[in-house]
Amino acid sequence: MKKIICALLGASLFAACQTEPQTVIQGHLEGIESDSLLVMYGTPGDRTNRTTDTLAMNRGKFRFVLPESKLQEIRLWALPSSKSAADGSRKALSMQAVMLPLLPDQTLQIEGSFEEYTLSGSPFYDEMQQFRNSIAPTLKKIQEIQTTVKALSQKKAPQTEIMEAYAPMRTLSLAISDQTFDYIKQHPDSDVSVSLLESLSQKQAAEALELISPRAQQGIMGLIYQNTKKRIEREAARKEAMRTVVEGAQAPDFNVKTLDGKEFALASLRGKYVVLDFWGTWCGWCIKGMPEMKAAYEKYHDKLEFVGIACNDTEERWKQKIEELQLPWIHTLNREEHDLAIAYGVSGFPTKFILDKEGKIVKKVVGESPEFYETIERLMK
Repeated sequence: MKKIICALLGASLFAACQTEPQTVIQGHLEGIESDSLLVMYGTPGDRTNRTTDTLAMNRGKFRFVLPESKLQEIRLWALPSSKSAADGSRKALSMQAVMLPLLPDQTLQIEGSFEEYTLSGSPFYDEMQQFRNSIAPTLKKIQEIQTTVKALSQKKAPQTEIMEAYAPMRTLSLAISDQTFDYIKQHPDSDVSVSLLESLSQKQAAEALELISPRAQQGIMGLIYQNTKKRIEREAARKEAMRTVVEGAQAPDFNVKTLDGKEFALASLRGKYVVLDFWGTWCGWCIKGMPEMKAAYEKYHDKLEFVGIACNDTEERWKQKIEELQLPWIHTLNREEHDLAIAYGVSGFPTKFILDKEGKIVKKVVGESPEFYETIERLMK
């Protein structure tokens, strides 16, 4: 947590005069055990640069002024009570969150609870609430299933009973997607329609993009339109790479900057076996496998080079984790403008490619698997 944001301490602060327009989220949320919310915000589509803070509340009331006047995405979680249970345990943070776009220089008013809340404050939020009202019956059924499944899990019911209770969830989720797509189809000139693109599947989003009017494409939600278009194009490129970047094929060449800022070309390793390790500091299985990776590197590094390609990471986290784990091989940070995960068709982490001395793919292994080390042992004989 970076800091504690002071909450509203009196009604007078709500009415305080502002000399400049501000981007504000405020309101009243009931049913929260503690007096605080966890808030995370940042530019839509940018998952690596998010700001996280704790937002204090006063009897359920809160007010948060965002520091920048630009389109942002915000998520709110209810922090659990700090009091320990009789056995000394504490409740974990609930996965249920409020996630909403925040328009620059507008105020979003939210009232209710995490399970059921209403939005207001501007024509955009009024329209968004109208859309939410239209899908409310389906959402209620989803919440009822979630409550039932949670209760069954807590009483340790048989897995078959839990799965049976959960079974209708897929149908209801598809119904929400269809209702969302229909709303966009009926409101092609709406900024709310553009904001809903992110919630659609790849296929539906591609179809919905074609429906959005030129005005809405370039409107206040234009960044979300562009992000969705980019997501569809990237996934199409990833699927094509998954078809072509396979065992026996030549590995796509690349030129990148390494951890120490030097230029590095994959082709420079011709004559050695090479492991390309697509990983992330956030990936538990990736980190778990590092000791065995280090042992293999130590044993064979005279004939085998490793290249770590960190994905979906910030430079700070990436450098810190490499230093912490003391990883001695070549490292580069994957960047969107030259996305190696897309070029190699990577869809899960970790993913490792073993290349022969001519740069052809000998083996692709997704996840932590003995097969990776068995292949190395065989090649190093």
